[in-house]
Amino acid sequence: MKKNPSAYLRSLFNPHYLKNNPLILSVLFLLFVGLYFVFNATVITSLETYGSPYRFAIFHFFWILIGLGFFYFFFNINLFKLRKITIIFYIISLLTLIPLFFAIS
Repeated sequence: MKKNPSAYLRSLFNPHYLKNNPLILSVLFLLFVGLYFVFNATVITSLETYGSPYRFAIFHFFWILIGLGFFYFFFNINLFKLRKITIIFYIISLLTLIPLFFAIS
């Protein structure tokens, strides 16, 4: 049985859900503190170089949105289903390490 996406989003932002998941709260807090610091650190440089004080903050905000999308995706992965294909991931990672032995320094 599939969940209703809108009901799932309502439950995700439910205060009781956030209260019981400190990982989500700490990630959101750190993201917005980082956005504040990026804005404060780059406002003068951005204004002098590009004419807009918000340029770097807007770029950082878009990267935050992309990161939250990945966070949401990986947060909802069922790890028990992922255990079935861990050996495949392990073999692929070993195969990608083989070219390091032949790297020219």
